[in-house]
Amino acid sequence: IQAIINNIHLDSLVKTVEEISGEVPVIIHGLTHTITSRSYSEPGNELAFQYLKSRFQDIGYEVDSQKYSSTGKNLWAIKLGVKNPKRVVVLGAHYDSKPFGGSAPGADDNGSGIAAVIETARVLKDIDLDYTIILALWDEEELGLNGSKAYAPSVQSDNDTLIGYINLDMIAWDSDNDNSIEVQLKPVAQSIDLLENVIYCNNEFQIGMSLKIINPAGNDSDYASFWSNNLSAIGINEEYSDDFNPYWHTSEDKLKYFNLDYFFKSTQLTIATLIKTASLESTSVDIAD
Repeated sequence: IQAIINNIHLDSLVKTVEEISGEVPVIIHGLTHTITSRSYSEPGNELAFQYLKSRFQDIGYEVDSQKYSSTGKNLWAIKLGVKNPKRVVVLGAHYDSKPFGGSAPGADDNGSGIAAVIETARVLKDIDLDYTIILALWDEEELGLNGSKAYAPSVQSDNDTLIGYINLDMIAWDSDNDNSIEVQLKPVAQSIDLLENVIYCNNEFQIGMSLKIINPAGNDSDYASFWSNNLSAIGINEEYSDDFNPYWHTSEDKLKYFNLDYFFKSTQLTIATLIKTASLESTSVDIAD
């Protein structure tokens, strides 16, 4: 795990945020576009879908998608496990943005989560994991978690077993430099095991985040779609409670306001936790409330 998280590149994370939030143009199917908004009703939402699909494919992944309504479409990449491929771990982030009208760059919400998912795909491309991982990007979270609600009921089809879902929704704002990061939790299924993996990885690999456990969490991001289907899930996100991003859901949600060191560490913690969860070996730790 240490070797893999050492391979995470901040410039790679930043490049994805620049492209998905319209800081720089992108090439999609041979044409140049600038994604100024990923709102569900804007052309940029479909452009973002096509851009992210090509990113997965360029890295070398098999890609699948789910069109669940006239406007909504989920996307995911699949990496089969080598020892028990029927056991599945999902890492997800929503790719739509707000506000619904005008410019909606959504750099932190949720370009930061998107970038971490894409970087996960890159660093794990040639790594064998025991369990299958699915790297998912949900649409229409801003409309009421529509994308993840459409996906979650079917995640255990074909006799697959979901070990857990890890949700990323805003992981780059830390204005007071305290490295505080929230883990959203509810005592549903084996969600506590996912929390234990976060704690273990933060300590074992000296990532340096200050974990703030929110239990019980609210239902304001895509982890709630999994809990409502009695599935194990957690959310990893910046400090919503005491250091909230004031540019959230505005045209000023831009890369220039990121705490880049925090963004990098958040991604390290996420990827380490994913690998730990997708491995046969288990670890128990004591949790003091």
